[in-house]
Amino acid sequence: MLEKYPEVFNEHSWHIIEREVFEKVKSIVSLGIKTKLLSELISELTEKIAGQYFKKLYGDIVKCARNDNDPDLTIGTFPLEIKVAKCNTMGGQVSWRGGTFSKREGNFIFIVWDFDNDALQFFGNNTFKFSVYTCYLTKNDWSISKYDNYYATNYNLKLMLDNPTYKNIVGGIYNTKRNVPKPSLVSL
Repeated sequence: MLEKYPEVFNEHSWHIIEREVFEKVKSIVSLGIKTKLLSELISELTEKIAGQYFKKLYGDIVKCARNDNDPDLTIGTFPLEIKVAKCNTMGGQVSWRGGTFSKREGNFIFIVWDFDNDALQFFGNNTFKFSVYTCYLTKNDWSISKYDNYYATNYNLKLMLDNPTYKNIVGGIYNTKRNVPKPSLVSL
């Protein structure tokens, strides 16, 4: 399994990866890009930068996805999916979405991100916040949309906490007064 590659589950690795993502994305944020597009950009950058980072550590056994049919990363023969979502500051649960191919079985890295309130106007040193979690999922672990015209599957913090393979890599999870799990984000 991926445990042969401990840096994949190492806090320091993900600080390096997300710092580089933040450096690339911070000038774009000030343009007022919509959250959905920004999250997609952060997701894509995270996949590519993580691929480069792990390739430096492990060499040519690290492969990045060529299309949506492929896992985001493959290290040796082990697939690794990376899912990214913006932190929901309005009280709802954080969830990661994906299409049909997201339902593949394997190791997943889940990232939650947010910016400090003033980040869109001023970039200081600690404006990008994030958490990173991991767990192993089967196809049946994903929730399927209840709406006929909405194709996405999703996976949320509550489901993650119930997964016996769940681990924090960066940050953590706490429960609100209403017992809703929320990410405990770490500043860069």
